[in-house]
Amino acid sequence: MKKISFLIYFLFFFQTILQSQILDASLLELKFSNDGYPEKFTKVENGFFFSSEDDQLWFSDGLIENTYLVKDFESGTYDDITSLTPVGRKVFFVAENGSDNRELWVSDGTGEGTIQLTDRNVNYSTEGIYNIIEYNGKVYFGAYSETYGNELWVSDGTSIGTFVLKDISESANSSPKDFFVFNNKLIFKAITDDNKYDYWSTDGTELGTVLLKNFQEDSIYGAVSEGQVIYNGNFYFFANNGVTGYELWKSDGTTQGTQLFKEIYPGNYNSSNSMNGLIVNNKLLFFANDGVNGNELWKTDGTTEGTSLFKDLNPGSGSGIQYNGILHLVGDLIYFTASDGAEQSGLWVTDGTEQGTIFLNSATPQILEGNVAGTHAVYFAYNENYKSALWKSDGTPNGTNVISEDVEVTNISVSEQGFLAYGDRIFFNGNNKANGNELWVTDVTSEGTKLFFDVNHRYGVSPSLLTEVGDQLFFRGNNDGYYELCVSDGTIEGTNYLPINPDGQGVDDESEFINFNGKLVVSANDGVHGYELWISDGTKEGTKMIKDINTGSGSSMYNELNVKTLTVINNRLYFIADDGIYGSELWTSDGTESGTYRVTDIAKGVNNHYGSYPQNLVLLDDYIYFSASDGTGSALYKTNGTESGTNKIINLNRLESISVINNKLVMIAETSGTSYGPHDLWVSDGTAEGTNHLMSFGDGIDSNIQFTTVLNDELYFVARFPYNPNGNNERYGKSIFKTNGTLEGTIPLFVGSEHPIHNPDIDNILTCGDYVYFGIQESLGFGNKELWRTSGALETTIKLVGQEEGEYNSVNNLACFKDNLIFTQYSSDFQIWITNGQPDKVIGLNFNISNGSPLSGSPFYFTSVVNKLYFEGTSTESGSEIYVANPLRIRPEGTLEDNDEDGVIDLFDECTETPSGESVNDEGCSESQLDDDEDGISNELDECPETPMGEAVNSNGCSESDLTDEDKDGVNNNLDLCPNTPLGESVDENGCSQSQLDDDVDGVMNNLDICPETLPIYEVDNNGCPVLFELPSDNFTIEVTGVSCVGKNNGKLSILAEEPFNYTATIDGDEYTFSSKLLIQNLYSGSYNLCITIEGELDFQRCFNLIVESASEISGKSTTSVFNDKVSELIEIDSGTPPYIVSLNDKDIMTTSSLVFNVDVSYGDTLKVSSKFECEGVLEKDIVTGSELLVYPNPTMDLVNILIAEKNVSDVVLKLFDSQQRLLSSKKHNISNGKVQISIADKPSGVYFIKLELHSPLMFKIIKQ
Repeated sequence: MKKISFLIYFLFFFQTILQSQILDASLLELKFSNDGYPEKFTKVENGFFFSSEDDQLWFSDGLIENTYLVKDFESGTYDDITSLTPVGRKVFFVAENGSDNRELWVSDGTGEGTIQLTDRNVNYSTEGIYNIIEYNGKVYFGAYSETYGNELWVSDGTSIGTFVLKDISESANSSPKDFFVFNNKLIFKAITDDNKYDYWSTDGTELGTVLLKNFQEDSIYGAVSEGQVIYNGNFYFFANNGVTGYELWKSDGTTQGTQLFKEIYPGNYNSSNSMNGLIVNNKLLFFANDGVNGNELWKTDGTTEGTSLFKDLNPGSGSGIQYNGILHLVGDLIYFTASDGAEQSGLWVTDGTEQGTIFLNSATPQILEGNVAGTHAVYFAYNENYKSALWKSDGTPNGTNVISEDVEVTNISVSEQGFLAYGDRIFFNGNNKANGNELWVTDVTSEGTKLFFDVNHRYGVSPSLLTEVGDQLFFRGNNDGYYELCVSDGTIEGTNYLPINPDGQGVDDESEFINFNGKLVVSANDGVHGYELWISDGTKEGTKMIKDINTGSGSSMYNELNVKTLTVINNRLYFIADDGIYGSELWTSDGTESGTYRVTDIAKGVNNHYGSYPQNLVLLDDYIYFSASDGTGSALYKTNGTESGTNKIINLNRLESISVINNKLVMIAETSGTSYGPHDLWVSDGTAEGTNHLMSFGDGIDSNIQFTTVLNDELYFVARFPYNPNGNNERYGKSIFKTNGTLEGTIPLFVGSEHPIHNPDIDNILTCGDYVYFGIQESLGFGNKELWRTSGALETTIKLVGQEEGEYNSVNNLACFKDNLIFTQYSSDFQIWITNGQPDKVIGLNFNISNGSPLSGSPFYFTSVVNKLYFEGTSTESGSEIYVANPLRIRPEGTLEDNDEDGVIDLFDECTETPSGESVNDEGCSESQLDDDEDGISNELDECPETPMGEAVNSNGCSESDLTDEDKDGVNNNLDLCPNTPLGESVDENGCSQSQLDDDVDGVMNNLDICPETLPIYEVDNNGCPVLFELPSDNFTIEVTGVSCVGKNNGKLSILAEEPFNYTATIDGDEYTFSSKLLIQNLYSGSYNLCITIEGELDFQRCFNLIVESASEISGKSTTSVFNDKVSELIEIDSGTPPYIVSLNDKDIMTTSSLVFNVDVSYGDTLKVSSKFECEGVLEKDIVTGSELLVYPNPTMDLVNILIAEKNVSDVVLKLFDSQQRLLSSKKHNISNGKVQISIADKPSGVYFIKLELHSPLMFKIIKQ
C-alpha cells in the first residue's frame, strides 16, 4: 500500500509541474539604496578597478556578472582608497586597513592576490603615499617614513621589493612628485635647497637618480610649476628662474637641454602657473597669459617663432579661459570651457585650426570623457531647467545635447565624479533618487544609458518581523543603518516609516510584535527611555509609548530571541516586564498608561533583578495559567489577574510549553531525569491533584519535545520514540505525534525510523486549514528535502513534495494563506508554491514584479493580511524590500480548475457552486450565497442585513427589534447605539445626536463643546477647551557661551529660567534637571535639539534648535602692494571666526569682521591676525627682505623705486645692466626712509637689470617704456 501511495505521489508531482502560473506582485520600496559611491575608475588590461564607499576595492570586466568586491578594508581614520595605478592586470593603490596607517597595496583582482607592500609604522596616517607611477614594470612614488622623511620609493609588487630608492634630501624632505616618463627616464620634481622644487631624473637605480635642473642656479626665486607635456622629443613646462617669472620652458632630458623657451609675459610676471596642454593637429595647445590678451589658448610647433596666441576667445584684455581650466582630448578634438565675454560661454571645441575652434553649448561640463572610438564626449552639465543631466557631443553644436535626465552628477563634496571609457561604452558614477550614487554606463544613446551595477543594493529596508494587524502589515525595516517600525496597507503611498527613534535603533531584531485589539503593540526604544511597550494604529501621530515602566533610560522589555512573552487574553495584554525594582514579572495592559501595571511579584523582593520570567500564558475556565519560577524552580501558576488571585499549583522542572487541549492543560516539562531537554508530557485540570504525568519520550542530542501546533483540539508535536528497556525498540528517531490529553489519544503519525532517510530531522510544524504540515530533512542537515501533511490519521499522513534522485532540494518558508500552505523550493523553477494539502493541488508560481526588476533570490517571511500576501524579496536594483501580491486574483488557466466558472479557482473558492452569471467577491461568493448577519436569509433577500445574533426573523430577514424604534429617532433599536435620544434631535446613522456624543472624549458633549478636537491629555473647562499651562515666551534665556575648538568638546550651553520650576532639559537624549539655572558643558560642535519640560505639566514643552559653532583654524593669504611709497598688506581671510584682531609687532591696531582688509606696514614688521577664538590659531607674516622686496613702477619711463626692509643700512650700490648683461653704471645711493631711487630716463626703451647687494646679491628685471 505504501508503494502505491508513492507512485501516486510521483504521478501527481509530474502533473503539477505543468500547473505553473504567474502571480503579479508589487514592490513597496521604502528604503531606497544607500549610496555606493563608486569612484577612481582605473583601467587595467582585463577590465577596470574602482573604489566604493571609500574603503572597498571592486573589479569589473564590463559584465554585470563579473563585477565584484575584491576587498573591504576596515574603516580607519582616513579610510578612502587613493592613487589607483594600473600595471598590466594589477593595480597599485593606497589604503588603510584599520591600522590608521595608509600603506601601499597591490591587487590582481582576487582577495588572496591583494597584499600590503609597505608597513612604515608612521605616527600619523596623513603622512601618506602619493604620485604613484608605473615605469619599466615597477611603480615609483613619494612616501614618508620616520627614518628618511618624504623621499623617493620603488616597488616591484612584492614586500621585499618595496623600499626607498634614494634619500635625496638627507636632512629634510625632498617630497618628490609630478612623475612622468620621458626618453626612458623617470622625470620628477623634488626639493633640494631653499624649499624650492627642481627637476630630477632616474633610471630606476640609486646612482642613476640625479638632479636634472636647478632652478635656483641663477636666483633663489627660481621654481618649477605643476604639469608638463611631451611633444616632438621634448617636454614643455612652466618655470621661474627668478628673473622672468613663470614662463614656458622645454627640456630634452639633459641639464644643458633644459632652458627657457619663450617669455610669453615680459617682465617679472607669470604667463601661467601650470602646464595644461594637449597635442592636436601636430600642435601643442596650452593656456597662457601674455599680459595683453588675458588667459587664452596658445600654440607651439616647437620653435620660438611658432609659439603664439592661438585664439583670443575673449577679445581684449579679458580672459577667455579660467586659470583652472582643463583641456580634454577626445579623438582628434580638444574640448574645453571658455567664454567670449558676451553670449558664448560654456563648452568649446577645437581641431587645432582657428576656423575649427567653435562654441558648442552654454551647458558647462563639470567633468568630461570621450569614448574609446573618439566619436563623442560625454559629460554632466545643467539642462535648460537648471537640472543636472548627462550630455554628449560629437564636436558640433547640433550634436551637443542631453542623453539622459534620469541620472545626475554625483555629490562632489563626498565623492569624486569620474568617467572611464572601456570597450564601446563609458562607465561613470551617477546619482538618482531610487539608487543613490552608483555605477552607470552609457553607449552615448538615451536607451543605452542605464544603471550598470548598484554597488550598495544590499542595504534595502531588509524587512523582518512581519505582523498582520487588521488590514495593515507592520514590520521592522532599515532606515540608514538603524531599524525602525514600518507599516504598509499594500500600496506604495501607504508604505511608510513610523519613526520611534529618528537618531538610532527604534526596533530591535528581538523586539516582539503583536496584534492587540486592532493595533500593534511592540517593544521599542525612542533613544530616551530604553525598550518599552509601544502601541501604533499605523499613523505617526498614533504611534506612542504606552508606559515608561523602567523609568529613565533603562529598558523594561524582555527582548529575548525566540521567546515570545506578549499574550492577548480577554482583550488585555499580558507580558514580562522589569521595572528596575522587582525584576522580570507578570504585567498587564489595556493599551493605556493608567491601565498598565504589574500583576504580581512571584520572585519576591525589592531589587530582585532576576524575577520569575512568567511565560506560556493560556486561558482555561476564566483563569490564566502560566509557567514561572519563584527561585525554587519552574512551576505551573494560575491567576485571575490580581496579585491575591495568583497562586502556584505545582513545581514542574523546565516547564517550557502549555496548551489548552480538550479543556485540559497539556504541558511539556523535564521530569524524567533525561539529559537533553524536556521529554515529558503532563496533563492538568488546573489543580495540583489533577496534574499528572502522561508520557515520556526519547532522550539524546536535539531530542526535546518541540515545535507544537494545534488542529481540531489536538496537540501535534515533534519528539523521539521512548526507549524501551525491555528491548523492543524497532521504532526510534524524530517523529510526529499528536495527543488529546489522554494516554490512548497520544499516538505517532509519522515514524522517523520507517523513513528511507536515516535518522531524519524535523524542524518545523505548522497548521493550515485542515492539515498539519511538516518538513523532513537529513539528520543535522539544512533545509527540508520533503514536505508532508497530516490531518490526524495514519492514512492522511502523506508526502506532498520530495527530492528527486541526484538533486538537492530544500523546502522552506512555510506559511499559511487562506487555509492553504505557501512555501518555497530550492530545486524548483518556481519562486513560490501553494497547496491545499491535496497531492494534485501543489501549484508552482512565479512572481511578475509589475513595478520593479525581477527577484534575484527566494522570497521570505510570507505573511497573510486579509486577501494580500506580503513577503520579503531581493532584487539587484532595490535590495531587500517588501512586496505584496493578491493570490486570489490568479485566474483559471490550463489545468487550474474553476468548476463553477465564477472566475475564482477552486483552490481559493469558498463558494464552489455559484449559480452561473452571478457576480462574486474575491473569495468566489455571490450575494445569494452569503448571509452576513447569519439569520438564515441570504444577503440577496435580506431586508434587514444587520439583525442581532440569535433573534428570530421573518422571510425578509427582519426580527422584531429590526422593526422597533422606541426613541422615535428614525433608527431601529437593533441599529441604535443611543437608544434614549431626546425627542426632536437630529441623529446620525447610529441613532446618536450631538448631545449624546463626545467625539474627543473630554467629558463635554459635542453640542456644548467649542473645542471639539481636544487631545485626551488635557484637562478641559466647561466649554471643552484645554486648560493649558503656559509660561512667558521670554522665560528662558539660552546662550551658547563657548564654542568647540578643533578636535575638542569644550562647547558650553547655559539656560536661565525667569520662573523657577522643576525643569527637565533634554538635549539629544541626555536629561538634566534644574530649577532656574543650568550649564551644560563638554559639547562637541554641531546642531543640538533642546527640549524643556516641567514635572507634573504634561502639556508643556519648549524646544529649541541650537548650534555650537564648529571652529576652524584661521587661514588666508596676504599680498603686498605699494602706493605713494607706502607698503600695504592686503589680507584675505578664507576661514576663521570673526571678529579678527590685527596686530603689528605684538601691538593690537584694529579689530574687523571683514574678510578682506588692508593694513599699512613697514619692512621688518611682524603682522599677526587672530580670530574670535584663541584655539583657531594665528595668521602671521614677517614683512622682510627677499622675495618681498619691492621694485616699482615696472614697467617705467623714468624713476625706479626700491623699498628695502633693512633698518640699519644707510646706502647701497646699484648696478645697472642692459639685456646682454653688460654693465652700464655702478653707483652708491643713499637709502631714505627705506627707499632708494635710480633714474633710467636717459636710457632707450628695452629690458634692463638692476643688481644690488645686501646680505646676498639681488637682481631685478626692469622694462623701460
